[in-house]
Amino acid sequence: MKERSRVSGKTSLTRLSIDEAVKALGIEVDVLRKRIQENSIPHERDGHGRVHVLVGAYSNLSHADHSRQRKPQDEAMIQALES
Repeated sequence: MKERSRVSGKTSLTRLSIDEAVKALGIEVDVLRKRIQENSIPHERDGHGRVHVLVGAYSNLSHADHSRQRKPQDEAMIQALES
């Protein structure tokens, strides 16, 4: 379930479950879990130990293309833009 939260009083973020984040980001679940493990994607655990991925308000989640896998050059561009 998508949920809005504030971090550091500045940025509005959306909390997504693992399944929602995989669909929204267009990546494999194993890739997302690896990024969480490496702490390379914003995430948090709730009181029950469930992991939620934090996605910025300016992410274009509603227009994510779920029909294809991202190319390596797409990932590089996304990472550069998110930095």
